[in-house]
Formats: sequence, C-alpha cells, structure tokens
Amino acid sequence: MPVQTATDTLIRISIPKQTLTLECNGAVVASYPVSTALNGPGQADGSGCTPLGEHYVRACIGAGQPLNTVFRGRRPTGEIYSP
Repeated sequence: MPVQTATDTLIRISIPKQTLTLECNGAVVASYPVSTALNGPGQADGSGCTPLGEHYVRACIGAGQPLNTVFRGRRPTGEIYSP
C-alpha cells in the first residue's frame, strides 16, 4: 500500500507505454516519455532489468547541476549532453 502524504503525490511508470505519469491527489498533472531497461522488467540483482513494484524516492540527485548534465553512478561526469 502506498505511503499516504498530505498531498498524495505518485509517480507511475508504464513499461509497455514507456511513460511516466505524475499524479497529485488523484489527478494527472503531467506525463512524459521515458526509457526503461533494454533487458525488460525483472527483479534479479545486477540483471540490468527494470524492477517492478512500489518504490519511494530516497534522494534527489543533480540538484544545482546544469541542464543536461551527464551522470554515471549518480555522480556528475562534468560532461553536458548535447542532443
């Protein structure tokens, strides 16, 4: 069961649709395209799969970094992605 908060904010990922949906108090606020693991869904540690189930955000990485900063292992590389 999801943890209830004052604003009841949820982030839902659809692997088949490759979308992230942001919901606040039951209303869809935004939807974005995402890319999940090439290996598909799975639970095995180190499998390179997208884990299923409910998760919670423990930390926010990248605060204060320039837009399009490249990260490896949750650390900025100093590189800026140029599409």
